[in-house]
Amino acid sequence: MHFDHLYNASTMIKTHVAFASMGVIIGALQLFGKKGGQRHKILGWTWVFIMSIVGISALFLPKREQGIIPLTLLLTVWVAIGLPLGIRAIKQGKILLHRAFMIGLYVGGLFIALAFTVTPGRLLYKVIFGP
Repeated sequence: MHFDHLYNASTMIKTHVAFASMGVIIGALQLFGKKGGQRHKILGWTWVFIMSIVGISALFLPKREQGIIPLTLLLTVWVAIGLPLGIRAIKQGKILLHRAFMIGLYVGGLFIALAFTVTPGRLLYKVIFGP
């Protein structure tokens, strides 16, 4: 690992990477932990806050040419739409719909985005694989 690339990055990039990393960890705890209890609710609201920061910070990251609409922007829009819909679903007692939104956000908003960012020339590629 070549963390010097990350140390030299802008504050916004560092914030985005830090919150996305926290989102992966807390999301895994939620995914594999017991559902419905107080712990699940506290971690769930924490994860929603973290994903909100990830989505907002993504809007201020340097953009790369990815076609007409950057794929990462589509994921940011998915987070902005999916989080409130997932919350609304659980408030209405629609557990399966809530689960679908939250797993979709976890996979799409974090892991698919990670796949986009670990491509040659991108910062995380340099951190993981070197220059």
